[in-house]
Amino acid sequence: MTPCKNCPNREITAANLREGDFPRGIQLELGEPRATPGVIVIGSNPGTAASWEKRVYAEALVDRQSIEATDQACWIRVTAYTHPYYVTLRHFIRVVGYDGPIYWTEAIKCQGSHGRAVKRSCAVGLNQEIEERPGWAIFFVGGVAFEAFDQLDSQLLVNRVVMRLPHPSGRQRTYSWPEILYNLSSLTVEKREMLREPVKIKQQQDVPLMTIDLLKTL
Repeated sequence: MTPCKNCPNREITAANLREGDFPRGIQLELGEPRATPGVIVIGSNPGTAASWEKRVYAEALVDRQSIEATDQACWIRVTAYTHPYYVTLRHFIRVVGYDGPIYWTEAIKCQGSHGRAVKRSCAVGLNQEIEERPGWAIFFVGGVAFEAFDQLDSQLLVNRVVMRLPHPSGRQRTYSWPEILYNLSSLTVEKREMLREPVKIKQQQDVPLMTIDLLKTL
């Protein structure tokens, strides 16, 4: 996994596999051929592995190629089209009008809390992931993911759509995803296109947060 090659936790052991504590959750979902530019979705971390995931990972060989293939197989067969996180965000992305690929990644690549060295390494990897996808929109999902904003190279944000999205597990009424999606689907195509127009981003405060109130301003 290229973004993790300089990470102090780069060595994966059998114990890590049994717990699901290794870099995972980075997936490229292909969209329509020759469609609009892609979208980079940045989550906080891959979360705690489910019991069935741990069993599958424990059987994987301790090498990066087999681990990444196992993680991708688990994601495609189960997680991608059943987990509320992916289902909700994919619906939003498609309704806004992005029909191209979606690059799912995380601000922190491993589950659980980690020290500064790991976070710095993840930031280097995140900048590399963004640089390799010029012109793609960037969506930060949740407050924890948005903390990575300060670690990004500001030049990478030029001529891009950058937006904060509430996490699908959020409980605040302002961030209700069913209401957001309902209001979004009620907009005309022209108004939805306004969400795909890049805005000048100089600091965190410049990044718009997707709320029902934001949709009402369109």
